[in-house]
Amino acid sequence: MVGQIIEWPSSLLRVASHSYFLGANSRQGDRDLSGRVQIISTGDQIWSLQMTIALDDDPARIREFDAYVAMMEGMGNIAEFGVKDTLNYDHRVAPLQYPFSDGEYFSDDTGFIDGDATDVQPLIATEIAASGAKLVTVATSNPAITSLRVGDMFSHNYFLHRVTAWDAGDVSFLPALRTAVAVDDVLGTSPPVVRMRFASDGEGRATRTINNHRGALTLNFIEVFDR
Repeated sequence: MVGQIIEWPSSLLRVASHSYFLGANSRQGDRDLSGRVQIISTGDQIWSLQMTIALDDDPARIREFDAYVAMMEGMGNIAEFGVKDTLNYDHRVAPLQYPFSDGEYFSDDTGFIDGDATDVQPLIATEIAASGAKLVTVATSNPAITSLRVGDMFSHNYFLHRVTAWDAGDVSFLPALRTAVAVDDVLGTSPPVVRMRFASDGEGRATRTINNHRGALTLNFIEVFDR
């Protein structure tokens, strides 16, 4: 592993807006004999993230934020944080369900729900999926569990994936698995937790003005593999 893991508290990443993009590593090659441009691709895809941090008037939190930026040592260390997304697969989609005292669920395979709780029913893998796979199978019953939706994001071993299709418990996604999924592995959904690196040494540079403790600030991250 290269660099330390810096676990960022969610209280410091007060996100006003965000942009996640799964880019492809491709380039334009020479023209062929017919004069057509050739596009060369390795088939690799890598996540980039841009988040704009909301204006903040809490001096203690701003000082702590600056300290975490310093701990990142530019591109030297790795940030661990939860993915911010208002469309997350969360308790509004799949709230945690509880069985009767004897372990049984209702006749429709659903359970009791605490309306005030924010816990999510875990998505558990039921089959092995090798590194490089683009499909994983998850449990959908006992109790009945809402499937991941097209476009949802989940994490596994701190790598981020986006769902492209689903059929019952079979979930297709991109990019391909960075590491293998084992039976009973839980997919991270609320929030997906990732590890990324600053995209440049200058990330986190903030400006303070006479009227604000900190002006608008944008952070750029890229997916990291040497962990």
